[in-house]
Formats: sequence, structure tokens, C-alpha cells
Amino acid sequence: MEMLLLPALLAIVIKIVIFIRYGESLLHNNINLALFLITACFLNLIELFGYEDYYQGNTMLVILLAYYCCAALLTHSYLNLAISFSGFNWRLPMVRRVLNASLALMVLNIIFNRHLIAGAEYTDIAITRVAGSTYWIVQAYLVLGIMLGTTVLVRGYLSLNSNNLGKSLEPFVNNHHFEHP
Repeated sequence: MEMLLLPALLAIVIKIVIFIRYGESLLHNNINLALFLITACFLNLIELFGYEDYYQGNTMLVILLAYYCCAALLTHSYLNLAISFSGFNWRLPMVRRVLNASLALMVLNIIFNRHLIAGAEYTDIAITRVAGSTYWIVQAYLVLGIMLGTTVLVRGYLSLNSNNLGKSLEPFVNNHHFEHP
């Protein structure tokens, strides 16, 4: 059991070290990265509670719901981080409102809608969810959020690369004259 705690503990320690070293800079210069790291730290902290098997009543369900709320918030902060790093600016205020509204709806549904997560049970290792009839919505939200964030990052990288590709190849092309036979 104790060995299972090591990855989460290590992740928390690494995030704390990052905050000790770069905390002020993160909060002033890149709030999205700071929120992402804080949310990931909370997710790891809640994960630590999930390995215990002595909870009574609905305590397991509360821990599980907190975990899923943190996962939704982590996906949301990943999307915000991807938007800020990629230079995405198409209808940005509207996109942010939609992202914030979808996060609020997802968190409220995770907490109050037992059709998403019907309950919690302890397996041999950790607490796990009892899927409700519409649990697929939670899965879709998390997976689509990660895929969308990754797509935004890749598109930002490709547009940055295509803008700088000509400039980076210019000295090579201009200094080498190719003769045709």
C-alpha cells in the first residue's frame, strides 16, 4: 500500500519545489501555469486519500467527487494554458466564457447528478467510481478537453514554425546557388 503512495507524494514534492523556486514569477508572469500546477497538486493530494480503505458512509463518495472535480479543473486549466502558449486569439473572450460555463456545468453535475457518478466503492487498491447511466459525459469532457488543448498547442506550434521557417532557411538558400545542368 505504501508503495502506491510514492508517485503521488513525489509529484506533490516536485510541485512544491517548483513553487518555492518559481512561485512569485509564476503568479505574476504566467498565472495559467501556476493554476495548472496548483490544480495538479490538489489532484495528487486527493489521490493520496483514495488509497485508504477505512472510510465510512459517504466519505468515499466525497473523496471521489473531489477527485473528479479536480480532474475537470485540471483539464480546464490545461486548455487555458494551451490557449496562452499557442497564441490562439480567435474570439478569445467568447471561447473563455464557453470554457468557464462548461467547467461550471461539469462540476455542478459531478457533485449533484448521480447519473454521472452513481457512487464509490473500494477495490483491492483504491477507491473507484460506480458509473452512472451518463458517466460517458464525464469521460467525453475530460478526453475532448485534453484533445482540444493538444490540438491548439500543435496548431500554434505549426503556425509559429511556418512563420519562422522561411526566415530560418533564408541564409542557407541565399548562400548556396544551385546550377541546373
